[in-house]
Amino acid sequence: MSPILQSLEERQSLQIQLEEKMENLWVQLHDSAKGHRSATEEKRRVYQELRRRDKTGLAEVLENNKKLLKLMVSILLKMNTKGIFRH
Repeated sequence: MSPILQSLEERQSLQIQLEEKMENLWVQLHDSAKGHRSATEEKRRVYQELRRRDKTGLAEVLENNKKLLKLMVSILLKMNTKGIFRH
């Protein structure tokens, strides 16, 4: 076999190997990107659920504080009308 043909065959073989490596790297990149998107979407979903729960919990706390304040005022008014605070 002539050196020119041997060199050409080696070059073609290397090109095929590089193309296979590039294809494998492309598949790995695609899989990594897909996994990242999936994980990010899940984290975003969990975060949004936690925000919703926090908002609901805060509303409940504020509502309970209003109820407690009303009860305290009512108790103080009744105590005052019964003369408990008078000396």
